[in-house]
Amino acid sequence: MNSSIFAERGSGRDEAALRRYLVEIQRRRALIYNLATVVGITTKLLGVIKTNWLAVGLFIGVINGTALLFGLLSARGPVRALGTLIHALWLGTDVAIITWMVFLTGGSQSSWFPWYLAPVAGSAYVLERRATAAVMIACFGSYIGLVLISEPGSSAPARALTNLLMLFGAAFSAVMGISKLQEKRRTIAQLKDLETRRAADLETLAATLAERSRELDIANERLRSAAVTDLLTGLHNRRYLEEQINESVALARRNHGDRRAGRASGSLNSDLGFLMIDIDNLKIVNDTHGHEAGDRLLVWTAEALRRSVRETDSIIRWGGDEFMVLARQVDRAHLAELAERLRRAVNSGPFVVRSGAVVGVSCSIGFSHFPFGEPDLFSWEDVVGLADSALIIAKRSGRDLAVGIEPGGRAFGPGGQRDALKDISAAVRAGHLRLISAKALACGD
Repeated sequence: MNSSIFAERGSGRDEAALRRYLVEIQRRRALIYNLATVVGITTKLLGVIKTNWLAVGLFIGVINGTALLFGLLSARGPVRALGTLIHALWLGTDVAIITWMVFLTGGSQSSWFPWYLAPVAGSAYVLERRATAAVMIACFGSYIGLVLISEPGSSAPARALTNLLMLFGAAFSAVMGISKLQEKRRTIAQLKDLETRRAADLETLAATLAERSRELDIANERLRSAAVTDLLTGLHNRRYLEEQINESVALARRNHGDRRAGRASGSLNSDLGFLMIDIDNLKIVNDTHGHEAGDRLLVWTAEALRRSVRETDSIIRWGGDEFMVLARQVDRAHLAELAERLRRAVNSGPFVVRSGAVVGVSCSIGFSHFPFGEPDLFSWEDVVGLADSALIIAKRSGRDLAVGIEPGGRAFGPGGQRDALKDISAAVRAGHLRLISAKALACGD
């Protein structure tokens, strides 16, 4: 062992625990010697050993007095400065007390001589190996010296030497075992301390990682939101439509399938409405009052649209001066009514530029619905194309109009839907498509 248990236990923040440990040693020391005294008194009463009661009383007093003294020094004294000295004092006291008791109880004939193992074991437990060897030498010298002085010229010294060699041979094995046990205990304590610190570090790291993960989730959500949001108006953009449309299309197909099959879940509000909206005079506002006024007009229009749709519907900044409203679970028969409501919302109030000039605002709207005719006849992208074509018709018809396209009374022939998408006017004339004027429907025409 390179260092004592005392030196290790006396370091760092464990000094309070060390004090309790040293006090406990003295308690146990006093207990062991008092029990030994009880045995000695019993053997005296039985006539096995001969000593006087004064010696017994002094033994009890010295043992308990030194235990109290060393306990107080350990509990209140400067442990790190005097710890080794305190240990040396009480171990030396033990050697002296045991030598005295051996002398009183018969010298080489005393049955007390095995008690020399007590300070040897104590030193092995609390001090390093060299100190244990010193205590062993002190015990050896004290016992042999006692026998030589008290029994000169007899065979007692040889008998005493034989007794001690046998005793200390066993003690040496015990000391080596205790030393290794101490090393293992110290290693286990170090490993437990390391495990505790690592567990604390891991908990801290886990908490940090959890916090970073939450921050990353928030950042990712913000990035995702930014990726699908138009920065100017705060509306969704085309990317949002691409991410969300498949689910809406699947729901519309399922609802139509249920309705055709006569299932109760197939209600009339099962269509998807696509409404393309274009601000009629954005270019004039940009040219006359500047792009800042044009941007404010776009924001103003976005707010007007928000007030006119349901929470389940989506408004999308399509680009430039165009918006799209995606109306979910709507009856196609009510799309014209919705388109007219949106047109009036944009026309509902004057738009005032920073100079104070009042600018009239209007919009044109083209709309259509999905499914269009047979569910698989036109894709949702085709329907967007039909709504965009209806918007062009509305603008060419004088603007400030809402025009829709719906299936006509005449079925499409093979490949006819492709031809219709290429030439809307021809498809209308052929009866494959039909135009709807939202304003005319609102007026009852």
